[in-house]
Amino acid sequence: MNEANFEFNPEKKYTDKVEALADILGKAPEEFFAEIKDALGPRARRKAFFLHEAMHRLPEGVNMDKTYDVGEEKLGLTDLLSYLFDEHNQEEN
Repeated sequence: MNEANFEFNPEKKYTDKVEALADILGKAPEEFFAEIKDALGPRARRKAFFLHEAMHRLPEGVNMDKTYDVGEEKLGLTDLLSYLFDEHNQEEN
C-alpha cells in the first residue's frame, strides 16, 4: 500500500462514484487508473489484474471491508474500483 496521510470520514455521503473514489484514493481517479495502466501494460485491460493491482496501491488506512454511501447506493471498495475500470475500459474501446 502507498504511504499516504489518509484521513477518511466514515460518515460522509458522496454524491457520485467519482467523488467517492477521489476521496478514498487521495487523488483523481483518472490519475490512479493511469498509474495502474502504466505498471501493468496490456494486462491492465483485464479486470482481475486491475483490481488486484489497485488493492495493493490503496493509501494506507483504507478499510477494504467498509461500504460507502454513494447517492442512494451503498457500495464496497471493489464496486467503486470496478466502476473505475469499466469507465476507462469503455473509453478506450
